[in-house]
Amino acid sequence: GIPLLKDIPVMGALFRSTSRDTKRSELVVMLRPIVLSSPEEAARLADEETQRLPGVREMQKEMREDEARRQEKADRTTGTKTTTQPPKQPKRK
Repeated sequence: GIPLLKDIPVMGALFRSTSRDTKRSELVVMLRPIVLSSPEEAARLADEETQRLPGVREMQKEMREDEARRQEKADRTTGTKTTTQPPKQPKRK
């Protein structure tokens, strides 16, 4: 738009311009299947991956805290007390 003229009420629209840009992106997820011999092995491998990726650990922590807040709110609403136990951690070798 033209400086100063585009800011004039009513007539400013004649001197103003608007443009839109469309950006397209794609997310490609590649998976590699692995056959595991037992649920314990699956838990161990999941734990290893979780430890390797700091963003996953932080997200898990946030999810646990959020769940605890929602449970406390539900308990206050219903007048009950729910006790939850943290998920079992796989045994480390």
